Amino acid sequence: MDLRIALLGLALLLVPAVSAPSLAAAPAVPMTAENKHGLWLADIIDRRDGAAFAARIDIDALAARTATGLDLDNTTRRGFIKGMTGAKQRMAETMLARVELNHGKARLVRSTATAGGSVQIVRIDMSDAEGDPAGMEYLAFELDAKGRIVGWTAHSQGARTSDVMRRLSLAMIQDRGAIARAFGITRVDEATLATTQALAKQMAAMDFDGAYTTLARMPEAYKATKDWAALRVNLASQLDDARYRASLQHIAAHHADAPGLQFMLIDHYFFEDRHAQVIRTVEAFERGVVEDGATNLLKCISANTLKAYDDAGRFCSRSIEIEPDVENAWWMLVTVGHGARDAGLVLRTLEGYERQFGTRFEPAKLIALDEYRWLADEPAFKAWAKARR
Repeated sequence: MDLRIALLGLALLLVPAVSAPSLAAAPAVPMTAENKHGLWLADIIDRRDGAAFAARIDIDALAARTATGLDLDNTTRRGFIKGMTGAKQRMAETMLARVELNHGKARLVRSTATAGGSVQIVRIDMSDAEGDPAGMEYLAFELDAKGRIVGWTAHSQGARTSDVMRRLSLAMIQDRGAIARAFGITRVDEATLATTQALAKQMAAMDFDGAYTTLARMPEAYKATKDWAALRVNLASQLDDARYRASLQHIAAHHADAPGLQFMLIDHYFFEDRHAQVIRTVEAFERGVVEDGATNLLKCISANTLKAYDDAGRFCSRSIEIEPDVENAWWMLVTVGHGARDAGLVLRTLEGYERQFGTRFEPAKLIALDEYRWLADEPAFKAWAKARR
């Protein structure tokens, strides 16, 4: 049975760019046995090398994960794996096309050894056509001992790729029991079967507007799950701001503490100016996924907005400690110093920036700028300027 798994690129097509600030990518991390595969992944993403990416996907392992719980007969299972194998190159190219569309730059931020291999977390820093920050994504790749990709999670989706593909592939199958189990519903009648099949066809055709409408017709039991809520956010992210915000609001209201959905909610709380909640949500993401320069910068921005300058300084300093090559965190720390009217913090940060990036600030030119004018009467600045004459 050829299931025509045209849906396999979906999990990679539906990657909204979180609107919180992103960071520029860093120089290569030193090569070690633990992170070599993660560095390789980041490199091929930056080179947009679809063939190399596809070659590393263990399609049999990924197909086995996707087929979990489907109870397929041997003929159907063979067709299922055949369909996935044929779509492997498309999966790779689709993912890299999304990265290219968002001018993405990859950075390895964590390598963790597991019993069967490793998990490599790669951050994609996105920018707009003018080069300004336009969001970020975290991809957690699960690798076997040989470095082959057996699965991955896009944290803007809140689900493993294999889980997303399983539910969508089921819509191509006439096994109502399998569909019921996958969507957490009691029974699948004719209307539900028609709805799931329509949803799959619309998503395969990238008819996100139609899929968003069809998703609302799914059974109430499925609509109560975090999986439905996450899929709704991903569809809405391809449509308009009103539906995207409404979908995020639904997650915040019904699934705010659900593991795996924290990254989605950061954007929501930023938009609502709920900066204390931004910090709590970022910290939950750090505990469950990764702490890096970007997460600390997000916390710094929110703490600064709250005028919690001590916390903001601590978060920005931590961001610089982890990723000293990223200029945004240095300038944000200077901004914190301005807000706190802490001349010492401003000047120490500027000196650190000089050492890191090989530049030099002239005192007279500095205080000629409106933002820095207040420094002129500060004893710390006078001493700093005198030392530079």
